[in-house]
Amino acid sequence: MRKQLIKRTLLYIVTVTLFVTSSLPLPAYAAKDIPLLQKTAGENIGEVEYKTYDILKYSEYEKQFAGKYTSGEFSEEISPDKSVSSNRETEISTVEGKQAVLQNSECGDLSWNFNIYEAGLYCISVEYFIDSQKASTVKRNLLVDGSVPFEEALGILFLQHFYEDNLKKHTEYGDQLRGSNMPYREWEIAELTDSSGICNQAFCIFFTKGIHNVTLAYSENDLWIGNFKVYSYREIMAYKDVKASYSLKDERPTDEIITFEAEETVAFTDDVTIRRENSSDVTVTPSSSSKKLLNIYGGSRWDTGNRTISWRISVPKDGLYKIVVHCCQNFSDGLPVYRQIRVDGQIPFEEMTSYRFPYSSSYNNVTLADEEGEPYLFEISAGEHLLSMTVKLGKTTQVIESIENAMKQLSDIQLSISKLTGNKIDPNYDYEFFKKIDGLEDNMKALSSDLADTTAVLKEISGRTPSVASSLKNIQTQIDAMIKNPFSIAKNYADLENAQTTLGTWYLSLKSSAMAVDSFYIAAKDTKVKQTRHSIWKMIFVNIRSLINSFARSYTEISGYVESDVEITDSISVWVARGSEWAEAIKQLADSQFTPATGIAVKLNTVPASQLNSGSANVLMLSLASGKQPDVAMAIANNSPVEFAIREAVTDLSQFPDFDEVSKWFYKEALTTYRYDGGVYAFPETMNFKVMFYRKDILSQYGIPIPDTREQLYSKTLPALYREGFSFCYPRDDSEFILQYGGSYYTDDGKRSALDSAEVYAAFKEETELYTQYAIPVTANFYNRFRTGEMPIGIGEFTMYLQLLSAAPEISGKWAIAPIPGMKKSDGEVDRSNAAYQCLSDVILSASKKQDQSWEFLKWWLSTDTQVSFATEVEAVLGEEARWNTSNVEAFKALPWKSDDLKVITQMLESDKEVPVVLGGYYTTRYLTNAWNKVVNNGAVLRDELENAVININKELRSKQEEYGVAD
Repeated sequence: MRKQLIKRTLLYIVTVTLFVTSSLPLPAYAAKDIPLLQKTAGENIGEVEYKTYDILKYSEYEKQFAGKYTSGEFSEEISPDKSVSSNRETEISTVEGKQAVLQNSECGDLSWNFNIYEAGLYCISVEYFIDSQKASTVKRNLLVDGSVPFEEALGILFLQHFYEDNLKKHTEYGDQLRGSNMPYREWEIAELTDSSGICNQAFCIFFTKGIHNVTLAYSENDLWIGNFKVYSYREIMAYKDVKASYSLKDERPTDEIITFEAEETVAFTDDVTIRRENSSDVTVTPSSSSKKLLNIYGGSRWDTGNRTISWRISVPKDGLYKIVVHCCQNFSDGLPVYRQIRVDGQIPFEEMTSYRFPYSSSYNNVTLADEEGEPYLFEISAGEHLLSMTVKLGKTTQVIESIENAMKQLSDIQLSISKLTGNKIDPNYDYEFFKKIDGLEDNMKALSSDLADTTAVLKEISGRTPSVASSLKNIQTQIDAMIKNPFSIAKNYADLENAQTTLGTWYLSLKSSAMAVDSFYIAAKDTKVKQTRHSIWKMIFVNIRSLINSFARSYTEISGYVESDVEITDSISVWVARGSEWAEAIKQLADSQFTPATGIAVKLNTVPASQLNSGSANVLMLSLASGKQPDVAMAIANNSPVEFAIREAVTDLSQFPDFDEVSKWFYKEALTTYRYDGGVYAFPETMNFKVMFYRKDILSQYGIPIPDTREQLYSKTLPALYREGFSFCYPRDDSEFILQYGGSYYTDDGKRSALDSAEVYAAFKEETELYTQYAIPVTANFYNRFRTGEMPIGIGEFTMYLQLLSAAPEISGKWAIAPIPGMKKSDGEVDRSNAAYQCLSDVILSASKKQDQSWEFLKWWLSTDTQVSFATEVEAVLGEEARWNTSNVEAFKALPWKSDDLKVITQMLESDKEVPVVLGGYYTTRYLTNAWNKVVNNGAVLRDELENAVININKELRSKQEEYGVAD
């Protein structure tokens, strides 16, 4: 009897549950418990246009037309009114005294037509002006007669010149502050060349006799273009011929050694990241043993191809001079670096097109000389001149191109293997790779041979065995072992993936050619320039002095400089959980902008990132307990403000009268995680976003469509990917599914979990079926697999975007982003809701006695102008990889994003819906993860696991509510 009652009760519960869930209108593909592939008929996806290029390298193009020079001189300059816009009538304006046309997205591509009278090699130069106060990357693609002549013609850079202002400022500790990098507002002339430093001179383009067309295709940012010039190429004369033509014969014009400090005499650079740096080397002048002085120029940031530094030098009389450079080149693992040297904008002779600076562990004098050590003499007239040095890759180019080719070979090998084995390779199965994959054995042998040749070249260039040569030899050994025993390929497939990563790392490293310059010496040929040596006694003295000084200063407090005429009426203490470079930029901005405007000084201290978050004991928690907390805390985790608010440790910002106005600076959803009990306890500082990344080249080659909805993903994209042996990256994100199904995490009062609804069940069901029914990889290194092409499409976040932008040059121009696939609603709109914002935030501590002053600081810091200034400064100092993802909407849009990328990112940010933070809410993530793991990995019953999760979540919510006295 009792058993029958239990059975009836269970049957009743199941019947009611099925009725409730079945009555809810759900998308077709989530309605029945059958494989996803069978759930949709699919929809037609509109054709997607991919812009890809399969073209020669410039080195191959150059060999093809080597020596085909013209017999006579040719030069034609075309005025801007003769240029042709692809989108509209050419509009001419006057800019800084010159006639010009503005090439922007509205103008589109600009073209010029001209007549060539003799077939041969020609160069192209363009007059341009960048009307921008920030460091913008201006890129254009070069097309000749409607097509791209070689790969390096894509992404040609037009660079802006910058000079450093306010050079004499020092902090209270005597440390020298960097000045502000200011753009020169002047016209430039660019000889079109590659952006990487591989080419030593301007592009040599072969034109046949007749009418030709050259186009600069718009890519990124605005550019004023003046005259366009085509001229015949002429070889640069060798030193022996140039020396014979010198009109001046005096090889001893002066007895003195003319010295120029590099950091003091620099005129300008064409990269805002290249600045004065500090060196404590005892041979560097001025000495920086007791204070941080900016006593060198260049260093680790002067490493990118075609980046130039120009110095102003002068000599007392006409004559022939040698040039000695006191420099350090210890960044390249024993390999030399190369610099192109110009005097007054001209390469004096062929040997200066790519001059070799050998590796050196310390600062040394390098005399510009031939291989026998005979100094080159430069004909220099009395007065001021411009000495320029440009990063070139020289003989390293051969190695870089070989490694790039090896990466492509390895990628093809991996793709051919994965097509045979699928995503999950069985290490114990004999796939008979060499029998079933045509050409695999030959391709692996060719790769091994190429790696051996590259290793030999590296040894020849460096005169030793650098680390990169050892790495290549190790990869070659692994490839040879697989060739000898093809059965081992499956077992050691991870070695191929690791090899791809290693090659990519060395590819980037070899393209980095850093060098630091301390000073220049200009003297007569036979005048001896003394080599400064390290003295053991001087080094001991410097180290003792540094040790003593370390006790007299704080290494967490950021020192600064405030002008003497600024009246300081108050001060606040600010803690920031960021690195010193970020903190120094904040401090300099505060000292130069905030303090003069308000009279409030800012005492800024850095703390480790985890020390400002709620949870276990940390610096902020201890400071609150001791009553020595700061006034403002910056860069704390997005879930911490509410945790602090529960403990009454942070201030409700909504109490300030202008809160509503300030809150409009951010996306409305960004404040959701900071709301508690009717108040708002923080403002967002940064924001994250989620987008879909895809390889244009691969998807185009195999005709794989980009999905706009998940229905299209299931019915079109995934089958096409799997057919070719590829896979899709779909990192787990519960919020994306729950929110799009109309579900919620918590009840309206935030006191109970709302994950027991039919909407959440359907959402969780579809999410887990991605992995159980469609074999989406549960975990994957998307960045590496995206680079190799194994995973040519998938979903990633802001960090992935920066990685690809700054650390994957081998696929530059071959990838793009799109909105994530969403759920198509009944009205035809695609819902892409997700909770990816996950920003860092800023708070005011409630115990602070300077609430109004702290509020003024917070408003200043998060304002549009300050955020743009800070973002520009950080990217200038640390490079593109430090792009500041500010939460201020207007400031975010003002940063140098690619226009197409910004549209996608903005669309995704506007789709964001954040999940509120509640008492005990940390259990939600924990138990949802447990449920997901059990369903996906162990085949557990979804409904049971979801219900167990809700029970445990509610227990913790109730426990926390009782602890803080807010339970019903």
